[in-house]
Amino acid sequence: MVVLAFALIGCGARGAVVNGAAMGGEVAVFVASGPPAEARTAALAARSRVEAIEAAVTDWVPGAPVVRLNAGETVAPSPELVALGDATQRVHGATHGAFDPTVRPLLAVWPRDGSWPADAAVDEARARVGWSHVHRDGEGWRVEPGTEVGFGGIAQGYAAHEARAELGPHRGVVDVSGDLCVRGTFWVHVVAPRGDGFAARVRLRDTCLSTSGDYADAAFSEGRRVHHVIDPRTGRPSSGAIAATVVDEEGAVADALATALLVLGPDGSAVDALGAWALVWPESGPPTELGRRPKGLRVRLQEARP
Repeated sequence: MVVLAFALIGCGARGAVVNGAAMGGEVAVFVASGPPAEARTAALAARSRVEAIEAAVTDWVPGAPVVRLNAGETVAPSPELVALGDATQRVHGATHGAFDPTVRPLLAVWPRDGSWPADAAVDEARARVGWSHVHRDGEGWRVEPGTEVGFGGIAQGYAAHEARAELGPHRGVVDVSGDLCVRGTFWVHVVAPRGDGFAARVRLRDTCLSTSGDYADAAFSEGRRVHHVIDPRTGRPSSGAIAATVVDEEGAVADALATALLVLGPDGSAVDALGAWALVWPESGPPTELGRRPKGLRVRLQEARP
């Protein structure tokens, strides 16, 4: 969903780079300042924080809280789940349901080969989708029968944000499968959603960036490109945009809103409601810029090669 490439950060004889794998993708921590040993310690701490968050919010490891929640248990949420639930509530409300982490029943109905399921199957799955089916109160979290929660559309951005705190005073970047948060000022490249090359260069300062798009996950049906992101409100593949890049101080918000804008298209109201900034690409033509540019943000649009 998120495809990004780093510009050179010039660590030189200082700083450190630590790589790993977590949350269904690659993790890269770049520390661009400080003595190498000190920088590496900070980078390792950031990667460990990502791994700890994965353990807390995973929806596929047997016995994990979200797995038990989806199985019908009432669970006591961890601080990580509480934070994700609060961020979900904000983005779900601002996007009028275009972002919804209970969309899994619909994802199970839609095959990845481009074929179309029966309307009855889509409607049955749609009835089990809705953030309102997740009940969070003093007794714990529980879901209504048939509803399943999965935080794949928000957890990576959240993890990048939380892990950035482990960098301490050092300049650096935490990249969790393309959802990233920076401390200091860095240029990043956003890969073109169509063609080759880059669609934009973005300069970030002490903030987070996420990009969602149908780069490699779309299917084709009857000559038509079918988006892998499902509109949870209709139960059908989204058609609002082919890619969206979001910048926000909160990694979870950037991650979730980028997904929602694939459904909504260039909806400035959602971006404004969350105080974010975004670029949204249509099927053809230049992107639409939404929201107010945060301090330090610079954007250079580039033409992709066909």
